[in-house]
Amino acid sequence: MAELRGYRFFPDRREVWTFPIGIGVFEYKTPIGQRFRVQNKAVNPGWRIPKGLQAKYGMSYMPPGDDCPVGNRWMGLSHYGLHGTHAPMGVGRLVSHGCIRHYPEDIEKLFDMTPVGTSVMIIYEPVKIGFLQGRTYVEVHEDIYYKVPDMLQYAMKRLQDRDLAGRIDWNRFLRAVEEKTGAPVDISR
Repeated sequence: MAELRGYRFFPDRREVWTFPIGIGVFEYKTPIGQRFRVQNKAVNPGWRIPKGLQAKYGMSYMPPGDDCPVGNRWMGLSHYGLHGTHAPMGVGRLVSHGCIRHYPEDIEKLFDMTPVGTSVMIIYEPVKIGFLQGRTYVEVHEDIYYKVPDMLQYAMKRLQDRDLAGRIDWNRFLRAVEEKTGAPVDISR
């Protein structure tokens, strides 16, 4: 989630789909580290407006339509949800009241491939380590919710957890941590 992307895993097919997302603003952060299940799904849903936003909108419920912020698909997790949006420019940003926004075309795909009961884990991980064809890569993202007090220490712990400290090019690793581009960087020695 720190990278503003959602992942849909298909272990039986050894496949992963990924989608850009928008998440909660600082005052209403998307809940991190929690496990949910898709409890319900709706096409062309209305929006039960959170109490803190009802004065802004002048209502407690917004019916489906072009102005409805949840777009044309909703997958409820509790009082949070995965949904579309009427304002695609909010995807890739901190914009919601805690829900996870998707582009309209992406939520339609995700909606169709995700049955009620599917497990959803919301993970905040600004440092990812991966492997491809014998090479080691690190991907470092901005700490958008300011959860990591020392990104270098945090990234080094990720290396140590995988026993990689002696197998990497430290200059490339340090540059990746400093630049935080979000792009995979080959740190192989």
